[in-house]
Amino acid sequence: PVHVAGWELRGLSAEPHIELDDNSDAQFTQLIVTLEMKRQPGFVIWFIIVPLSMIVLLSNAVFWINRELMGSRLDILFIGLLTIVAYQSLAVASLPSVSYFTLINGFVYVGYITMAASIVSNIWLDNLNRRQAEAAAERFNQLCRWAIPTGFFSLNLILVFFFHSF
Repeated sequence: PVHVAGWELRGLSAEPHIELDDNSDAQFTQLIVTLEMKRQPGFVIWFIIVPLSMIVLLSNAVFWINRELMGSRLDILFIGLLTIVAYQSLAVASLPSVSYFTLINGFVYVGYITMAASIVSNIWLDNLNRRQAEAAAERFNQLCRWAIPTGFFSLNLILVFFFHSF
């Protein structure tokens, strides 16, 4: 039996195959072994999706911090962004290398986009604070509290539908 963490063996076959070398007309024998494997989603869900979601959502708690503490807010967001970069490096090492765009790639990129949106939103919020637009700044902060996490979940839901429709 073949046991690989996070994978389920669906089928195993081996067959001899005789080939003819085009250059020398020599005959050689190969043994072709085929493993049919299916990924178990639990690994990806608990090792990648849940932790990265927590990093993104906890970083967005900055919209509940006092608007005047912009330095602290941006520090938290940049630390969250760097954490995602570090975590992506760790996660990539445990996933198979493929040359095409996967759902997990999309999930990580949505995390990057969400963090970038949070950083840009806080810079805009700082601009509003500096212009003494208190009411506009408060409305924008209230909007970001819910819009950015909702956007994170919505984009990921769109990705799931996109990948499962093919």
